[in-house]
Amino acid sequence: MLWLAACSQISTMPVSHPAQNSQSWDQHAEQLNNLQHWEVSGKIGVKTADASQSAVINRWQQFGEHYEIDLSSSLLGLGNVKLEGTNQFLIIMASGEQPVLSNDPEQLLLEQTHWRLPIKSLPFWVKGLPSPDSPADFTLDSANRLATLSQANWTIRYQDYTVIDNLSLPSKLVITQGSNKITLIIKSWQTLLQL
Repeated sequence: MLWLAACSQISTMPVSHPAQNSQSWDQHAEQLNNLQHWEVSGKIGVKTADASQSAVINRWQQFGEHYEIDLSSSLLGLGNVKLEGTNQFLIIMASGEQPVLSNDPEQLLLEQTHWRLPIKSLPFWVKGLPSPDSPADFTLDSANRLATLSQANWTIRYQDYTVIDNLSLPSKLVITQGSNKITLIIKSWQTLLQL
């Protein structure tokens, strides 16, 4: 938690519908790659062949590979859930329950929530970038932002963007793989600066 004290918020804005910009994809991708510390809030919906669930994302803080995600819902039947981890581990803390830890984040999340989420790629996709870990095919919109992305057997459709600090960031994306569908609606973005 000490690393949080080393950060200061430099921008907070609710999501709005921006005017298109004419920045090239390479310039835009470089700016997104430089955004390593951020926070979002919003909603997530997950549909599988067997069930449909949703949660409020009270806060998702990302610091490089480290994340802390606070959710509220009937997720796990427990109300408030905190996910904390990296690509190598995940701790799930639900109110009134013992924390659950694993060195296989995607498997633990699947076992505990029945959600199949590409945890390693999500921080990149949420920013509007392909993950550097696997080949990707993508199309751009008229403002040179991702419109669609196909990567690691997942398809991502970027349905809306907002501008924060002159940087165009996704505000709605739909991620699918077979019968799995994840909808992320981001209501606010904060870019954080590490001091």
